[in-house]
Amino acid sequence: MSKKSGFAALLFVVVVLAGHAVAATKHGAQPAVADDFQKQAYALSTVIANLNKMQSDASPHDAEMLGLITNQMALVGVNVDGVATLSQLAAHMRNAQDLGLTRKYLAAHCEVLLKVADPTVTYVKRVAEGVAAVAINAEIEKVSELTRAIGRHAVCTDKNFNPLVKGL
Repeated sequence: MSKKSGFAALLFVVVVLAGHAVAATKHGAQPAVADDFQKQAYALSTVIANLNKMQSDASPHDAEMLGLITNQMALVGVNVDGVATLSQLAAHMRNAQDLGLTRKYLAAHCEVLLKVADPTVTYVKRVAEGVAAVAINAEIEKVSELTRAIGRHAVCTDKNFNPLVKGL
């Protein structure tokens, strides 16, 4: 009887550990996706900071154009910060109720980000047509590419993070 009990206990431990391994594998991609979003958000904030620095050294006309661009990018930045924070929370949560609520807030931030990202890129590119400095235009191109990529990131378009995604 003790061999059967020992075997049953060992089998139980193996099943529990296997279940945790499967759960870890299932949720393992989520922290990586959230971390990637956070890296892209950091890159975006760095480029925006570079544009702010360039604004102080730019010609008056270019400085005015950069002011318009950085003000518009602030709208994207607020939503990117919210998505980055909520995606990190959602990636590591295990409590179903908390995760559901966090995903609901994440979905709301993603919805706004998706609505703001592409029009912001269009606006920034149109304003950039009036900027003369080549270095500033290169940074504006970087901020446009990062904004476009962030707007289409898996954090907002993958059902593992955003269960309300309707498909893009």
